[in-house]
Amino acid sequence: AAGRSLTNKYKLKLGCWTIVDHNGDTQIIAFSLVPPGEPKEAFIWAFAQFKKHLGAPTVIFTDGDPGMHSAIALIFGDGTVHLFCLYHIYTNLFKHMSKLFGADRTAWHAFVNRFWRIAKLSDSGTRANFATEWAELTTLAQASTCCDDKTRKLAFDWLRVLGTRALRWAARWTWEHLTLDV
Repeated sequence: AAGRSLTNKYKLKLGCWTIVDHNGDTQIIAFSLVPPGEPKEAFIWAFAQFKKHLGAPTVIFTDGDPGMHSAIALIFGDGTVHLFCLYHIYTNLFKHMSKLFGADRTAWHAFVNRFWRIAKLSDSGTRANFATEWAELTTLAQASTCCDDKTRKLAFDWLRVLGTRALRWAARWTWEHLTLDV
């Protein structure tokens, strides 16, 4: 389930519940509309309804919303693996980090390419290397000279938190679960 950012007339988050079927095709199986204000409670209700009618999923991907994270843990417990969608991570990477590079598209592309190498590396034997690789990625961003201190701090805080959540999105950990390369 992935929540959209309040882009509709009623300011509701649209959750599209999808599966990958036996042919490898994505199928939409349910929708949820979550009101702003108290999303955790709304997510708890939505996940409880999903579980009641469809059962608990083995693996669930989200955009990493904290309200969703809490609701998943509460409703599905340890029987469901909660992973983060790389599409949403990249969207947030662009949002938080691209401004640091200003007009230096070469440096931005080097940063993005390094991120994708880290994200998609699926050899579980490289888990011990993650911290070093993440530090190198951070160093690439630190070399940028754009932006004020507040913008840089926010960007690096976001990047630091993302690194601490790697078990939920980096393929060297996520590929131990059947995810069909989502």
